[in-house]
Amino acid sequence: MPNRTQSYRTTTLTNAAESGNNTETVVATLNGISTEFDGMTVRLRGWLKCTTGTGTTAGLLRIRRDSLTGTAIGEGTAETGPFVASKTFDATVSADDASRTLAGATYVMTHVGTGDTGVCTYLATSLEAQTF
Repeated sequence: MPNRTQSYRTTTLTNAAESGNNTETVVATLNGISTEFDGMTVRLRGWLKCTTGTGTTAGLLRIRRDSLTGTAIGEGTAETGPFVASKTFDATVSADDASRTLAGATYVMTHVGTGDTGVCTYLATSLEAQTF
């Protein structure tokens, strides 16, 4: 019998603003991710809409296990194009957490601005997970 795909999603902002200039901040939290069988993959996709702070020259989105200090999953998405000081932009990040045995796992999406002299304001987010 093939593995059944399970889908999870949140659109709730964990924080409304960056916790400090040039500081990694949790933007979205997705709880309760469980795989049906050992060795399944968790595919994660995150989206963020925000207004950058003054001085911003770049930014980085990451997906981490458990919390702000948890293991980074896959490569973060570093951007310089849309991250322009005091502008609204959209950015995405995706990662696969392969061969996981999970029961009620938590993933977070984080953002950190570069060159900030004013904090970033988070407007909307989506963090999705599928197990297969």
